[in-house]
Amino acid sequence: MNQDYVDDELGWHIRVRPSEGGLDYAYTNLATGETIEGWAMKEAFLPPREEIARHVAEKNRYAELREAGVLGCQISRRIMEMVALLHERGFESLYLDPVMAPHGMCWRYVIGAMVEGTWLHPDCGFGEGACVRGSICGGHDQEILWAKCTDGLVALADGFLSSYLSLAASARQANAKYVAWYREMLEATGPEGVLIFSCEYGPDHEYAFTLDERKDFRMALPPGFVNRTIY
Repeated sequence: MNQDYVDDELGWHIRVRPSEGGLDYAYTNLATGETIEGWAMKEAFLPPREEIARHVAEKNRYAELREAGVLGCQISRRIMEMVALLHERGFESLYLDPVMAPHGMCWRYVIGAMVEGTWLHPDCGFGEGACVRGSICGGHDQEILWAKCTDGLVALADGFLSSYLSLAASARQANAKYVAWYREMLEATGPEGVLIFSCEYGPDHEYAFTLDERKDFRMALPPGFVNRTIY
């Protein structure tokens, strides 16, 4: 299959070339310059119109999720910013311990309270206790235990405090070093960087980093951090 033509009805330039073991394709929107490129085995190759329709549908869904504020990075970032807001309210020893799921699609987090400036990693359960943990992948069906995934920052913070009274009380301890580190991290990773320390079930890295490919962000691990046990 070797094609090079303009689909006037769609307004896309279509180019398909044979390649070793399959087909290279490149489709360019003549109005916007947007290009879809890829490679596929011949038996898995989709007709250009079908591939373009699939791409457009995915792009539209992404735009809808972003508009609603429920992309994974948006929800995760609000949780990160919620912790900073709670620091401002006096819960300075509340810490956030984030990892990435092994498949790379979900952000896992643990929120706990330090003891004498040191992180604890007990066998965490939900509800009132030593810590709260959850997982964010993105979408309207996401669950945050203490709020709705579309809630704003203040509603998130208020819901957390009312849901986890014991944990919040434990975190009402001065912790200027961690608060300063956290504030610096948020500023360096804004506006949508998602903090992680490691991949779940893997070793901790020697530094904090984010999934934001636009930023080459590395930062020393926070004060009080202790290598976690496997959750």
